[in-house]
Amino acid sequence: MLRRSARARRLSLRVSQLDGRVTLTLPQAVSEREGLRFLRDKEEWLRGHLAKRQAAVVVGPGARLPVEGVLHEIRVGLLAVRWFRPRGCCWCPESPTAWPRG
Repeated sequence: MLRRSARARRLSLRVSQLDGRVTLTLPQAVSEREGLRFLRDKEEWLRGHLAKRQAAVVVGPGARLPVEGVLHEIRVGLLAVRWFRPRGCCWCPESPTAWPRG
């Protein structure tokens, strides 16, 4: 994504830790051509950072996710009326309509 910023004083290249989105921020006075040249100069750095990203985890029953630094397995239970986390498990209600939205 190419972004212009009136506040930017220098070129900035960022990789989002959340979704891997790449953002090139340009100050108003910098041309798009100059920004693309900067991007080509940083191509090796960018490829390295993108290669280090972990694969996306599909969240659902059986998935293992880190919660506060500890891996927890998501399990579905008939008696679970809310999410709770005893001993390495995240128990959730059987009905997805009762799951938190986010």
